[in-house]
Amino acid sequence: MTFEKRIEPGSTPVKLTAKDFWLLAESGAFESYSRTELIEGEIWAVNSIWRWHSRVNAQFIIAVNKGLEAAKLDLTVYGPGSIAMSDDSVPEPDICIGAHEPSAREPISLWAVKIAIELADTTRDMDLGRKANLYARHGIPEYWVADREAQELVRHSEPGEDGYTEIVAVVFGDIIEAATLPGLRVETLSLLD
Repeated sequence: MTFEKRIEPGSTPVKLTAKDFWLLAESGAFESYSRTELIEGEIWAVNSIWRWHSRVNAQFIIAVNKGLEAAKLDLTVYGPGSIAMSDDSVPEPDICIGAHEPSAREPISLWAVKIAIELADTTRDMDLGRKANLYARHGIPEYWVADREAQELVRHSEPGEDGYTEIVAVVFGDIIEAATLPGLRVETLSLLD
């Protein structure tokens, strides 16, 4: 066997594919981590979930469900779940609004995702930067980030190759209106500390 170039330790990052990621997950390689996701070929271990994040995740899911019911939208609210996004990315948003899919031991399909939602406590820079760009490039119609530091919910819409072109922030406690789902209005009081 011959090699064109030897990979030296620490000199060349090795990017994984989604298939590699799934094989590692199935083998139990990530069992010592609470959650992992693949972002542009890199495995990210999601840190511990603290009180604010845990409380807000549960309560905001309830608020989103109420908004969907009031708007009479036949969609599903998913808790943290992996999205089969691309060959090198399997993100796991905290909450996702999507089309109904049959229950199965499979990731959420990219086509099904209508709104991805991240709760940014310790992940603010990643959620408002790299993940926003990733979701936009892959056509997620709408992306919300609950920014604990700024105490606002940032709504991104109109995705494209260079990111989202419409970004609107709503102060925690106000109502957020979806840009892409007619009639969806969600109360954000549960996001307050």
